[in-house]
Amino acid sequence: MAGKVKKRTGPRFGSRRLEVVDLLRRGIRTVAEMARHLHLTDNAVRSHLSLLERRGLVRRSGLEKGVSRPHVVFQLTSETTELFPHAYDAALRDLIAVMKRRLQADIVTQLLRLTGANLARRFPSGEKKESVLKRTRSAVRILNRLGGSARLHREQGILTIHSSSCPLSAVVREHPETCALVEKFLSHLCGTRVEETCARGKAPQCHFQLQERKRTKRSVLKTRQILRLPTTRRSESKVYSTLGEPDRFLRTRWS
Repeated sequence: MAGKVKKRTGPRFGSRRLEVVDLLRRGIRTVAEMARHLHLTDNAVRSHLSLLERRGLVRRSGLEKGVSRPHVVFQLTSETTELFPHAYDAALRDLIAVMKRRLQADIVTQLLRLTGANLARRFPSGEKKESVLKRTRSAVRILNRLGGSARLHREQGILTIHSSSCPLSAVVREHPETCALVEKFLSHLCGTRVEETCARGKAPQCHFQLQERKRTKRSVLKTRQILRLPTTRRSESKVYSTLGEPDRFLRTRWS
């Protein structure tokens, strides 16, 4: 009597590669990270990535600092990204087109910035006492979960965020002002002013520079004059301590 054939319960052919693609879409971009999520060996993940590379679906975008050695960073090609359904892209493109026909350009930009600020409130931005660097690292992780491939750099003492792929690339190509939405989104998450200098074109790339504002004695003196505060040295320490908390300052000044 022939033995029973054991029913195969593992993944169907190709399903693992789809899972690899899905992880790349979610911002999981190194072999080690994918291996942990898929419960596979590093060599098994490399095998899937190698096949996807040969088919032009995945490419190497750089290196990431590791504990003992750098890790290769992978990302989806623009052709692969276009394969996935993006009904929200088409809806957003048409919505912005209608806004541009009906409203003035500055009003459209203001609405996009307001949208970015509202979107940022959906994500944890850390405590106000946290450093800008710590909040920016968190913002980069959030941007990657939304479809970016962002990295944090420090160029000549200035923090910059660079992403080789834009999470709103399908919209930005037609409506470049959409970058204002992401700019305000990152500004709220990082807790400081952010300025975008993105590269737009067939394959848009994000580039944001953080404007870390430092309050000087001159700016404090100007604030004292505007608010008609005493100009003695004793009041200077009070101004320094209250400028970061305008609500509390107003309560103590005019309550």
